[in-house]
Amino acid sequence: SDGPAPARAQTAPISPSPVPRGAIPVPRTPDRSGPSTFVGAPVLLPERPARGPGGLTRRQWGIIAAVVVAALAGAGVALAAVFTVGGGDAAAPAAAGPDSTASAVPSAGSSDPDVTVIDGETDHRFGTGSAQFATPSRNIACRMSTGDVRCDVVQRTWEVPPPPADCTQSYGTGAILAGSGKGQLSCVGDTVADSSLSVLDYGQGVRFGDVVCVSKESGMRCENPRTGHGFNVARASYELF
Repeated sequence: SDGPAPARAQTAPISPSPVPRGAIPVPRTPDRSGPSTFVGAPVLLPERPARGPGGLTRRQWGIIAAVVVAALAGAGVALAAVFTVGGGDAAAPAAAGPDSTASAVPSAGSSDPDVTVIDGETDHRFGTGSAQFATPSRNIACRMSTGDVRCDVVQRTWEVPPPPADCTQSYGTGAILAGSGKGQLSCVGDTVADSSLSVLDYGQGVRFGDVVCVSKESGMRCENPRTGHGFNVARASYELF
């Protein structure tokens, strides 16, 4: 026509909606006839969780902390149990027996600390005023009195040294301990052995005055604990000290 050309309709642009923090806009497929626009509500993607030292998340650190605390608590319980079970004092020694005439004391020079020693001055089973007894084999017989002790060995295989010049009787048939002197081989003309003597069992001893004699399967040992002197006698050997 002869009039002016009609004006083309103007399309008002769509203002984009504000995009929340952390949202990533999704573009619309571009319209070949116009500019790109946003379609619908924006898609929200979760933010990346904050990470602590070592690249672990707070949740992971929380789990690790809980495990460590539980382990430490278990270790504390176990340690307490160890101290409870391992505690306490050593076992108390056994009580003494009811026998009032004997007591368990270290034997005279013996390595056995549990020999039963009988007080021959108050217990008269081995005599009054002195104590006389024999070993279970009756090969060794002893007589104890105040200040001295003598033990004779009936059968012996000792090698006896030559007798001293002042000995005119049988020398070396046994041993004696007198006063505070050392043990010596005896020089006697009799014997204390007698089949009627009471037996001093192995593992028992007699104390008379300052001297203690102990009967053992290996022989008889008599010693004065105060001076440290005494003797050991047996079938095949003797010792003087």
